[in-house]
Amino acid sequence: MTNQHLKQLIIGKYPNGFSFEPTALRLLEGKIGYIPEENDLAEMKQEMFQRQDGVYLFCEHVANEKTRKEIINTAEEWIRDFGCFSLEVLRDRYSLKIENLLNDIVCFEDFLKQLHYPDSVYKTTWFSSDKFRIARSVGVKCEAAIAKLTQCIEKIIDQKYCAADYEIIEEIPALNNALLLAVIKDKMPYIIATENNGTMCFQLAENHIPDDLNEKIHEAVNKLEFVNLEITQEALHTVLSLLYQKNFNETYLLPDMKTFRKIIERYYNCTNRIWKNNIFTVSIDNE
Repeated sequence: MTNQHLKQLIIGKYPNGFSFEPTALRLLEGKIGYIPEENDLAEMKQEMFQRQDGVYLFCEHVANEKTRKEIINTAEEWIRDFGCFSLEVLRDRYSLKIENLLNDIVCFEDFLKQLHYPDSVYKTTWFSSDKFRIARSVGVKCEAAIAKLTQCIEKIIDQKYCAADYEIIEEIPALNNALLLAVIKDKMPYIIATENNGTMCFQLAENHIPDDLNEKIHEAVNKLEFVNLEITQEALHTVLSLLYQKNFNETYLLPDMKTFRKIIERYYNCTNRIWKNNIFTVSIDNE
């Protein structure tokens, strides 16, 4: 009997998965009428993935051929278009088409990797304090994959001027609301988020920035240097507020100092300065 025949027997006789424990192997003999050879079991195990409870599954246990192809195509499309995708979003997209045999997101990840066996196609990682499991192509660094995703998000926000969360997700289905908020919070401090009747809306902070900001930053830096004061974020914010005669962050809708620092970096184009320990200092290359 070939391994393919053995595989089909296992799928048919054990629709909820198979254990390779000695007791299970003895029971297998009673179901199929013989004891498989060790090399047949070893080859079969290579075609399977293992849940945390020790149960092994073929991909065929989880989804039919059509659904498996759809999952592969969607994953490849999302990586191609957006750089990475949420494993949770991909799982939820096909939740009604797959058997209820995957007990957590890591198990779904193992299933997805097994779909490409023996080639390793995806590399996965946790994002934002281990809250979201995301996948990218093997050979692509996580920073580069996230950078492509942020570019896609920024392009939509820029085009719409003010983009609602559902509008972004319609164009980037590899995200959900929670991951979208996390990416913007962690990687896009220059985006302003506001809530309107339960809907999150996003704008580029620079849409609210005055046209003469570079000139005013230069003037504020000179004033602080003239009195021999460190150009801290607080000091620079205070001087800018005095120059504009209004609270700078509050007036221009900057939610925090992280966003403030990013705006300063974007608009200051005189001496090459960088933020270091919340001080706007001349970079080493210019010293």
